[in-house]
Amino acid sequence: MSDYGRGVAADPTARSALLEAVARGIPVVWDPHPRGPAPVPGVTVATPNLGEARAALEADETVPAAELAAALALRWDCSAVAVTLGDRGAVLAGRDGGHVDVPTQRVTGGDPCGAGDAFAGRVAALLAQDAGLHGAVRGAVAAARAFVAAGGAAALRFQRAA
Repeated sequence: MSDYGRGVAADPTARSALLEAVARGIPVVWDPHPRGPAPVPGVTVATPNLGEARAALEADETVPAAELAAALALRWDCSAVAVTLGDRGAVLAGRDGGHVDVPTQRVTGGDPCGAGDAFAGRVAALLAQDAGLHGAVRGAVAAARAFVAAGGAAALRFQRAA
């Protein structure tokens, strides 16, 4: 679920469908937005960036990303939260406070706009392929890095259908 704060995530029909998916054991990835609602309870993983995580908890810059992720997993009732850290990768934490750092190599150049979308989409795709949460986040960090290295959103070109 990702709606860029435009209301889709607050729609009762959408939330009901996501709650049903959670109840059926279907992996649900929630990419939150500061103007959007909290995730539905039970999502597999929420994927805020560091700024969004800090804003959601009204935390200052001294709070480590792993602590933010664990606190959000509790607050949002998610199985886990993967806080994306831009060119530093991501940190994955569950409600128990345990965490895994998923580093990446720095990319020079490229447009980072859309990297969070590439990340969340790849997490969802890998969870659907039974990659496991840590494997999905590791693969998503690599996908977001590759997206930026290839030029990011600025490099996307659309072709009209014939």
